[in-house]
Amino acid sequence: MKHSLKGLLVTVVVAVLVGVLWQKYDKFLSQGQQPPPGTKILNEMEKSGVPDFSLNDLSGQPVKLSQFSDKIVIVNFWASWCEPCVEEFPSLLSLIDHFKGQVILLAISADFEKVDLENFLKAFDAKDPSLYVMWDKDQEVAKLFGTEVLPESYIVGRERVLVRKIAGVDNWYTPDAIEFFNTLVSAQ
Repeated sequence: MKHSLKGLLVTVVVAVLVGVLWQKYDKFLSQGQQPPPGTKILNEMEKSGVPDFSLNDLSGQPVKLSQFSDKIVIVNFWASWCEPCVEEFPSLLSLIDHFKGQVILLAISADFEKVDLENFLKAFDAKDPSLYVMWDKDQEVAKLFGTEVLPESYIVGRERVLVRKIAGVDNWYTPDAIEFFNTLVSAQ
């Protein structure tokens, strides 16, 4: 009888503990937790399109995302001091060279000094006509996109529709990437 009373007591304690934990978990789920700000921005882009922006390129000419509404655009946030950015940049250049003007790269630098990004571009001999390099000194465009970590890229389809977000380094010039972009380019 002592053992059955002890077993019953243990069962009641476990049941109460499970009930309390379930209530806390249920309360947590029903709080209506808000997604992080970056997720809200991404959700809005998927719903309403990628926000237009204007930045000057390195020659001082204004460049707007909307001027490429008939092209596939990669909006790439990077910096010369970012090792993964340095790693992925050659594959981005190879990709846009492959597509000869059908895919545009808007490379938005988060460098602290303009000379750093200019030296970076010289090191890669980055002169493709489909490459537009801009300096987002105050990170205003990065904030607009919810970008906090580099590199980060947004593949934008025609009429500023978000196709995909890529966070972190990627090899942009692989057979799979070429096939993916061929599909985007050929879609009407």
